[in-house]
Amino acid sequence: MKFPQKAFSLIELLCVIAVVVIMMVLAVTISGMSDSQKLRSSCDLISGMATQARQYSLGKNTLTAMVVLAAGAPEDRALRTVGLFALKDGHWERISPWRQFQQGIVIEPGESTFLTGATQLPSPPLPVSLNVSGENVSSFGYQVFLPNGRVLKGGSATLKLVPGFLRGSEVIVKNKADYLTVTFIASTGQTKIYQP
Repeated sequence: MKFPQKAFSLIELLCVIAVVVIMMVLAVTISGMSDSQKLRSSCDLISGMATQARQYSLGKNTLTAMVVLAAGAPEDRALRTVGLFALKDGHWERISPWRQFQQGIVIEPGESTFLTGATQLPSPPLPVSLNVSGENVSSFGYQVFLPNGRVLKGGSATLKLVPGFLRGSEVIVKNKADYLTVTFIASTGQTKIYQP
């Protein structure tokens, strides 16, 4: 006479534990990759817009500015919104829609020379405030591309992108070791993305 089985065998328990461990490892890996993918996508956005600004300057033989909203702009747009402006008939005109980085990615202002004051100002200078979705914003940094494709600022400028968010005027960084830096090379106007 055979008795019905009332418990799981040791092999069955070990198999279930192994499957649970594998699923936990995959969940942790996927959530970690998410920030890295968002970071890379945001850097690609900056690089693509810089290339577009440079090409516009070369093609139209005019000054073009890539503008990044700084801390002090509306919190949902500050340190994560980029737009392009071109000099047309003696005044600056927006030539691209405002674009935002992936949610959860911001610029770390203390590590980004792009947001500091320009060593040389374009002539005529950019407006003191810009219209962003119906709001006037006066807190921004910019990089001006010359008709020869180079940039106006004296040296190379950088933007350090980190996974984090803005609380008031402070950037809260999720992981200080996870970041990418976009460098604008002054002599060529091209960008390069560096990772640690």
